[in-house]
Amino acid sequence: MPRWKTKVGDYYQKLSATGGVVVAEGRTGEVHALDARTGDVLWKRKAENESHTLDGAVYLSNPIRPWLTAVDASSGETRWRGDFSAVVNMAVAGSVVCFGYEGPTTAVGVRDGRTRWSADVPPELGLAADSRVVVAAGPRSLVGLDPRGGRERWTSALRLRHAPPLAAFLVGAGLVFIGADDGVLHAVRADDGSPVWRKGHAQRWFNGSSLKLSGGVLYADSGYGTVVAMDAATGAERWSRPVGEGGHDLALSGGTLFAASTRTRTVLALDTADGRVRWSHRARVGTWSGPDGTDGVVGAGGLVFLSTREGDVEAVGGGAGAGS
Repeated sequence: MPRWKTKVGDYYQKLSATGGVVVAEGRTGEVHALDARTGDVLWKRKAENESHTLDGAVYLSNPIRPWLTAVDASSGETRWRGDFSAVVNMAVAGSVVCFGYEGPTTAVGVRDGRTRWSADVPPELGLAADSRVVVAAGPRSLVGLDPRGGRERWTSALRLRHAPPLAAFLVGAGLVFIGADDGVLHAVRADDGSPVWRKGHAQRWFNGSSLKLSGGVLYADSGYGTVVAMDAATGAERWSRPVGEGGHDLALSGGTLFAASTRTRTVLALDTADGRVRWSHRARVGTWSGPDGTDGVVGAGGLVFLSTREGDVEAVGGGAGAGS
């Protein structure tokens, strides 16, 4: 059922969530941080270019110095400011946040913003990371970097076409998952870049919010009106569920997979175990996919948070026939 609704702008917002905070960014760069439980505005700031929300911090990118400001997501207090440009693709690897675009991949301390290392590997198509590896994607290859010093561990000659960002790109369960523009989903080993499996053909493996990972299961929207759950290690299908025409943006939270459609203006809550529909909710959902996978639908704390056409952020939770 609907829990709360907060107006933060006049149109769709880019949403992200971390540590009990929902962050909404409008197209004019206004950033609002909302309490995920109540919808109360905790703070607001301005991002002249765009924001990235990662592991308890919001990174605000600006066109003039200082180019990057790190803000604590809960309090809104500035952690640090730095003269770092080309902050297009970004990922957190343990104690460092990495970023870059056409130039090198740079890593700075999450808490102090001090440069830890720089690697001559342009992450033109995207960055993905966990505490053990940083993966930079370029048009001709993937490169795995050591997050502690930036040393190149491996290179995978996986050729990817088209311009950045490579949105369907994440690291987890010892693997790197890459959604190519030709509808093929690739999995390579995070420790050496060797291929493990590939799966296709779909329309939207390359949509940023069409891939989610939890508990060794990879959830994906095929773009053909079906959501699929796959074993992350093998790519074998566990279940599939028809969810309506067109593509769907996915969000995970508390054992529930949310599938939101802008075409049908419906959000479905699916049981992650078998794809059973728990409830549905009608909303004028909007999407705004970005290089870090954030968009108009995110999940946290058992709830789903939606960006609506009217500029509202709406929280919806479980319950029989919620909003249907």
